[in-house]
Amino acid sequence: MAQCGIVWKVWNVVWKISTLSVPVLHRALLYGGNMGVTTLRLCPDSGQTRKMIENKPILIGNKPIMIDNKAFVMNRLPLFVLYSVTLHLQQNIYKIIMIDNSQIFKISFCITCKNRLHQIRQTLPKNLKDNRRLQELVEFVLVDFGSTDGLRKWISDNFKNEMESGYLKYFYTEEMPYWHASVAKNTAHMLAQNDILVNLDCDNYTGNNGGWFVILQFVKNDGHMFLHQCSDDGFDGSFGRISVRRNDFLSIGGYDESLEPAGYQDLDLINRLMAKGYKRVEVKDSEYNRAVRNTKEEGIAFTHSSFKTWHEMDEHNAKISQSNILAGRLVANNGSFGIRKNIFDMEGNVPKEVDSLKHAHKISFNITCMNRLHHIKQTLQQNIRDNFLSEQVEFNLLDYNSTDGLEEWVKQQGELFDTGIFNYYKTTTPTCYHRTHSRNMAFRLSTGDIVCNLDADNYLGEGFAAYILNLFCMSAEKVFYTPRYSERDVIGRLCLWRKHFLSVNGYNEALPGYGLEDIELYYRLWKSGIEQEFISENRFCKAIHHSHEERVSQEYMGRHITDMYLSYINPYQTQVLLRYQDGSYSKTILTDNIYCNYNRSSHYENINQYFLDEKNRIIGGKNPEEGQWKDIEGCLSSFYRVNEVDLQSEILVYLSETQNFWEIERYEYNKLPVNPNGFGQGIIYKNFDYGHPIFLK
Repeated sequence: MAQCGIVWKVWNVVWKISTLSVPVLHRALLYGGNMGVTTLRLCPDSGQTRKMIENKPILIGNKPIMIDNKAFVMNRLPLFVLYSVTLHLQQNIYKIIMIDNSQIFKISFCITCKNRLHQIRQTLPKNLKDNRRLQELVEFVLVDFGSTDGLRKWISDNFKNEMESGYLKYFYTEEMPYWHASVAKNTAHMLAQNDILVNLDCDNYTGNNGGWFVILQFVKNDGHMFLHQCSDDGFDGSFGRISVRRNDFLSIGGYDESLEPAGYQDLDLINRLMAKGYKRVEVKDSEYNRAVRNTKEEGIAFTHSSFKTWHEMDEHNAKISQSNILAGRLVANNGSFGIRKNIFDMEGNVPKEVDSLKHAHKISFNITCMNRLHHIKQTLQQNIRDNFLSEQVEFNLLDYNSTDGLEEWVKQQGELFDTGIFNYYKTTTPTCYHRTHSRNMAFRLSTGDIVCNLDADNYLGEGFAAYILNLFCMSAEKVFYTPRYSERDVIGRLCLWRKHFLSVNGYNEALPGYGLEDIELYYRLWKSGIEQEFISENRFCKAIHHSHEERVSQEYMGRHITDMYLSYINPYQTQVLLRYQDGSYSKTILTDNIYCNYNRSSHYENINQYFLDEKNRIIGGKNPEEGQWKDIEGCLSSFYRVNEVDLQSEILVYLSETQNFWEIERYEYNKLPVNPNGFGQGIIYKNFDYGHPIFLK
């Protein structure tokens, strides 16, 4: 309804403005102001017009706002871009673009320099001036790699205010005695803090409000894309102006540091991104692509290589790059890149941006499995191949007493153990799958300081380990990552610090069945002050799609029922009767609360609260009727037996989620501690060694 209101208001604005007599308009942007005031700024050739619409000021001024590829500068940040609307005015067509503030990215211009003071003297003051009105959205990150030409003093003498405000961030390191373009660029990109990373060579100009120009390209070209600003002259110095989302840069492994110090590193990054499926948005606009002219000899100054010229390095690097891409090696540097130590600020202190990079973390992917060998065969080896980082990754497979040949199959896969990053664990006591207990066991067995739940049917995607490791390097201390909730099969992909998992006592083992066990943990983590962030890349959120039957077939309910009966009550209620192997029964009414409450809305501070609200669920009663089957066997006239496996499995999913839901509600209402007597307890055997059990107490 809110969106409909916005659309109506836009058209009301369009209709009323079309009656005004104003000069020809070039660009328009509708954005929200403070206290609900809707402000429309347009860019006429001259003059100003002010009108009142719905008793709210609509300003038509000569302050240009950047829309389409021209015009710029704004007094306040845009807040809404939900729709594009065509405005017909005086025989001309104009577009009003509304920008949702979730689409307004912040960007970092990443500058590297080693003894190029003569060039940065020309570009840096101009670039800072041209983007000054965008300081809330833009930062300049300058890394000085041991320059001896006075760069540090010049920055200190001339840009104190910019450094104090954080608009300009200056870093200094002597860890790179010889210039290496890929290492230098990776270092600057890793130190940057914003959503979009822009490689800005020290001889390049951004153009007037060039930051906003870059942001608009990402707003207009949603999805998997990167921006390449260049000219038709590949040697004018602007070819390296590549803008990429931070997470995409991390997942591709940055610039390839195995290349020679100069030449082709930009094209290699471009080609790897394109081979990964990213769209290259190429913009050739001289207003934003200018650079100080220099020679290729300057480009290899201070390098150390057996090749003597830039062209020799470029040709050699091209061959390596093309070979890697043909072989499918698209992620560079094994996930670890850039200089991460002995980097200092102007005062010689270690900045917070550096402190978070210097520790080498390890991630444990924890897989639990009971009779899902057919899934493990498809995913396990692929996931290891796609994420092989010998010192920073481990895969732990917990066999939860499978009877489908899982152990025998693992024994035959000698190459798994040859990787040095795979461990096989088995417990022999469970008779049914208990997902929270099994996951707690696996997490306790892991050794990484970052832990990740990996369901047996999930594909990580190439480079996921490096992506997550780098996210944790640069994220706030109290954070955990999950996929968005658009795909049921990957919701459980939880990544978090091991210490935070232990601090909340893991998954709640009081939850007996399938469903909501991950949501409940996410909610507890959030309540403990640990923020939830989302894995933004869909390519890291793939899974084998399978039936509901497989979800519940190993659970207690799935294993022990013999018959299911249904009795229709009304369009949103059905009675469900289950018969168990031990001669007992249970009966409950399944209610579609989503249907019943379709016109009700609630405010939630956290997304998990939505899923833990009864009115947003199809759910059974809190206290199902229970008894002996022989007592009701003659009272089934209003019921019909369910023989269709898919329907039976779908209802079991709802009933299993119901069990967990009411147990979660009981814990929440009574403020009960989770797993007060410990969690993940049991006897484990590692790598088929049954002579030395591991006791998890």
